[in-house]
Order: sequence, then structure tokens, then C-alpha cells
Amino acid sequence: MVSGSHPCLLRSFSGDDITPNDLRLGAVPGWEEDATDGFKPGITSLLITGPNMGGKSTLMRQTALLAILAHLGCHIPAVRFRLTPIDRIFTRIGASDRLISGQSTFYVELAETAIIVRHASPHSLALIDELGRGTSTRDGSSLAAAVLRYISTPRNGL
Repeated sequence: MVSGSHPCLLRSFSGDDITPNDLRLGAVPGWEEDATDGFKPGITSLLITGPNMGGKSTLMRQTALLAILAHLGCHIPAVRFRLTPIDRIFTRIGASDRLISGQSTFYVELAETAIIVRHASPHSLALIDELGRGTSTRDGSSLAAAVLRYISTPRNGL
């Protein structure tokens, strides 16, 4: 994706208020020859970092939404957008406890992440936001690193 924008933001704000995003993930045929933007072809996982309110979660939501729109054949608000077929889109964005079920925020995070790890394939798009937020900083960072390492290993699926 080159200069992609979230379609809902385009309706709500003027063009000057929106910062378009570039994102390259996976091996898209035909993009290798023009990879002058610093992205390397074949990258299957990205770790997105930045300040609070910096747009990380919005970028993930935008990526999922544009992937769905592309599969439907809709217009994509981007200068350039290529997508190979995706068999499933998984999101784990935001988390809270399930008090009635006796499940803590951390438990919910683990259960949702386990579903992604168990069911995703190399043709899936998995978006995981702030994994480990429901526990200590050290444990949360360790969990996020382990999940990233696991899903980044080609033999494990994603």
C-alpha cells in the first residue's frame, strides 16, 4: 500500500488532516523490482511502534478494512494497492475482561491470540494490537515477543 488512507477518516476530515500510510507486507509479485522505498520483499510480519495517539491502531484497522474492500472489488483510497487473496482476517485489537464469565483481561488476550495462532494460515492477515497489556510490562513484552517470533517462523503458519 502506498499513501493509503482510512476511508472513514476521509469522510470525517479534510485531506490536510489525514496522514496517508505506506505499508508493505508479504511477497507481492511485481513489487520486488521497484523496492526503492526501503521495504524488503517477503517480510511476513511487522512490529509497529510509536507514541500513544500516534496512529498505530488506526493503521491496523485501516489495513484490515482496505483488505476487505479490495476483496469486494471496491475502490481503495491509496495511490497504489496490491493484495494477494487472503483466506481469513484475524484481529485482536482492544481488550477488556469478561467479568460475568470470570475471565480477566489477560485471559481474554491469551484466548483470542490462541485462536489466531491455531487457525491462521500463510494466507491469513493477523492484526494484534498491544498484546500483553493485561499483565505486567515484563510479562507482556515477553508474551508479545514470543508470539511474534512464533508467527514469523514460516513453518508455523503466518
